[in-house]
Amino acid sequence: MSDYINELTDLFDALSSFTESMKEATRQDMMLRHPCYNEILKDLKDKEELYKKMVEKCSKECRWVISEYIVELQDFHNVEGDYFYMRGYSDCLRLMHRLNLLK
Repeated sequence: MSDYINELTDLFDALSSFTESMKEATRQDMMLRHPCYNEILKDLKDKEELYKKMVEKCSKECRWVISEYIVELQDFHNVEGDYFYMRGYSDCLRLMHRLNLLK
């Protein structure tokens, strides 16, 4: 049983690594093909310092609420993005199978 679990773990690690490399390639492609993505990224980086200064002026409770909200929002978008990415990958494989392009 232990060998089976080790094989599953190895398979999961390989799949996770492959998926991460595909997502990174997609990010790089998006940066090349969609100038608005780069503009949004630059705007966010520019506003980060201002955000930090503004948050420092808030009460401790206010800072905590804002920080927690941002972390949860980022987590939500990461989970959502990963799901949509994997769903698109799965849909592509199904389509290729239905078109008899997979053996």
